[in-house]
Amino acid sequence: MARQDVNIGVEGNDGTGDSIRESFRKVNENFQEVYAIFGAGGSIAFTALSDTPDELIPNTIPLVNDAGTQVQLVELASNSAIDPLINDTITFSYSQAGKLVISTAFTRLYDDTKPVLRQPLYGGLNAIGGVAEPSPEAAAEFNTIHNTNITEDDLVITKGFSDRRYVSSGLPIRIAGEPVNQDSYILDINRYLSGNVEVLNHGYDTGINGSAFVFNAIYTDPTYLTSELSAVNIVHERWYKIVSVGTTDFTLYGAPYNKNNEVFQADLVDTDLLDIIVTGNGKVSLYTFYVSLMLTH
Repeated sequence: MARQDVNIGVEGNDGTGDSIRESFRKVNENFQEVYAIFGAGGSIAFTALSDTPDELIPNTIPLVNDAGTQVQLVELASNSAIDPLINDTITFSYSQAGKLVISTAFTRLYDDTKPVLRQPLYGGLNAIGGVAEPSPEAAAEFNTIHNTNITEDDLVITKGFSDRRYVSSGLPIRIAGEPVNQDSYILDINRYLSGNVEVLNHGYDTGINGSAFVFNAIYTDPTYLTSELSAVNIVHERWYKIVSVGTTDFTLYGAPYNKNNEVFQADLVDTDLLDIIVTGNGKVSLYTFYVSLMLTH
């Protein structure tokens, strides 16, 4: 309540001021607020304060504004208040009298309508099943939910799908015999193009994608295709050759010996299956490159 002033009129007993009763009513209410402020009795309404809202709004809480000059009433909200297309992760309920119940909206992965993994998923040696078979319809549904542009080739497959499509169940696997030497696996590079190597008449199809090849240059590595990199950039299970040891102890990361020209496969997972971080200023070179076949016409 704002302060109430007693109207004393223009002149004494001119009949223009407040009556005696009205005057002392204002005096009493003013003193009630003063006593309430100092905790000496009486009461003062929250809405009567000068820096608070004039009325109370159900299911809101007081919050000081950005300028720090006014108390305002705000409604509790979740993600959809920022983006209506995002599902709320927190819900609020006022159904219990005198209580505000705050709950997480997702107690199970099933409740998330657009689940996304932010890190690699470790299955803990448990089975994962019930995967849909790849199809244009499955890829289209995935794209609709996640706003992506994948095809059925990007979807995971089950063992049964693999057996039916790629390995005839109950029949022996027919593969060609191994060559007498490695000459058939040696490819000559025709040219270096935009950081890639071009090999003509190699005879492979896209089934070779992801296979590892050892890269050797007769003289020095070509520009933009250098194989040397810092030890801190080592990737788990790839093969490397130590160029310079520096301050890196490569025996901690899979190398049998900590010396130059030692070839090793990086082991960056400890016994608890946690990632190991490589440190030091050592240098390595890639001992293998991984093929990603680009078909040209």
